[in-house]
Amino acid sequence: MKKKELIFMAMALMLLTACGKSEGEQQVTANYTVNIDGERTYISDDDEQVVAAKETAMGYLTNYANKDYTKQGNMEILPYLADKLRTTYEQKNTVGVNQESIRNYELIEKMESYEISYVQMYTLYGQPAADIFLSYTVQIETATEAYLSSLGMSAGDRYKRTLTLKLEDTEEGWKINKASLGAREVIK
Repeated sequence: MKKKELIFMAMALMLLTACGKSEGEQQVTANYTVNIDGERTYISDDDEQVVAAKETAMGYLTNYANKDYTKQGNMEILPYLADKLRTTYEQKNTVGVNQESIRNYELIEKMESYEISYVQMYTLYGQPAADIFLSYTVQIETATEAYLSSLGMSAGDRYKRTLTLKLEDTEEGWKINKASLGAREVIK
């Protein structure tokens, strides 16, 4: 092939595969809505509903993952929960039991980082809902030997966990109606 033909073919190929979105093509983000047919529509990070749902998730995570037996206010997660889940936690004294464990184990854990993998917005029984999947890393600063040995860990060790939150949009804003915690993965 001649040099001119090669240049022409290269230019034609570049035009055919040019960067940019065709009309109707969406920018893929970690946030999306799903319609009744299961089709995704991607939405931006600064969408009002995405921002509000993430704020609820981060408030919950921050209060759940950071623990310090020397301070009051550990596990202050109730304000982030939907009425039904909050009532269940109150009836079972979930927060009180966790606070007592934090004190008994002399536990101090600090969340180092987190990553939100996706936010899926949808409608459930006619009401706006969202699923948020995230992972976070925590360092154990101090704890009793009994607690550390039960985990097979030492003070200073770090671990990673995943958390899936199901939220509903209520009159009081986005609230969590289910939280599913993944297994602890020690980071070496």
